[in-house]
Amino acid sequence: EGVMFNKDVTHAKMRRRIENPRILLLDCPLEYKKGESQANVELTREEDFNTLLRLEEEYVENLCRSIIAFNPDIVITEKGLSDLA
Repeated sequence: EGVMFNKDVTHAKMRRRIENPRILLLDCPLEYKKGESQANVELTREEDFNTLLRLEEEYVENLCRSIIAFNPDIVITEKGLSDLA
């Protein structure tokens, strides 16, 4: 009676059993959303590249803060997952 997920524990502090979990289902990726079509970006300076990376990291951090605000025990996403998340 219920659902069981069989998933490898990726961090030593992750719980192995959760009774009555708060589950958050996402139909979006936890990574920087890339455009549907390929876009070219011309960067002329190294600072421009660093700025672009920083903006992507801030986007993922803001997504994670929004998720943490719901205090879920489990987050399930159907799409990609950034290493930053």
